[in-house]
Amino acid sequence: MSGRKDTLLMAIDLGTSFIKVGVYDAKSSCVAVETEPVKDYRPAPGIFIQKGEELLGSVVECMKKAAATLGDRSSQVEAIAFTGQMSGFMGVDRDWNDVTTWSCSLDSRYMPYAERQMKELKDKFLCIGGTNFPQMAPKYEWFRTEYPGESKKIAKYLMISGYVIGKLGDIPADEAVIDRSFTQWTGLADVQNDRWSDEICDAIHLDQRYLPLRYNNDKQKKPLFSRGLSVCRLLFNSFSKLKIDENYKEKRRLFY
Repeated sequence: MSGRKDTLLMAIDLGTSFIKVGVYDAKSSCVAVETEPVKDYRPAPGIFIQKGEELLGSVVECMKKAAATLGDRSSQVEAIAFTGQMSGFMGVDRDWNDVTTWSCSLDSRYMPYAERQMKELKDKFLCIGGTNFPQMAPKYEWFRTEYPGESKKIAKYLMISGYVIGKLGDIPADEAVIDRSFTQWTGLADVQNDRWSDEICDAIHLDQRYLPLRYNNDKQKKPLFSRGLSVCRLLFNSFSKLKIDENYKEKRRLFY
């Protein structure tokens, strides 16, 4: 970051119902706030899914609104941070295609697997993983068991923030990232030693090559994250030159 007085920082909240973008100056004053609804599907009781590309489309639209509000000041955005939903999982293939959809805790189809894992691994989840409500661990086993054909397509399991960073930042799927502040939600981390847990992953037969790099720990973190940020910022700055288009096909054309 340049440290200039005109530096702007962007935070993007990937919410269940809305995407929220806030832009702040170096004194923490808010200079722009925008929201965009997120579509979900509830085809039957206990099923709640959100499609990755539709969620990404809402992120893009919300960023465009913020860029339009900022006008020429959009070029002053020095950093973009993604936060939001952590209680869930998503699986993508090597081309970042959404295989599982984003399945948060409201999608309760995984609960029989969660209940069994909590009986068998409760102490490990609590003492090693730092959680009594694991999400990615039981959802992984649920999807692998119930959808074996689809699960074979998956290259990485991640959080929704990792998916958005990967898609906007053009990061190879093998180099997908997760911030360590999210890892305790997975039930798969050894939080004390800041790594994935061999003991828990082995217990549920999960090969750790399917898990994302931890931004604060893996040695390749800085080149990957910096590259993703640079691309995100370049795309964001270009939004100020675009008219907001209500046609979803036009929104997708900007990125695909």
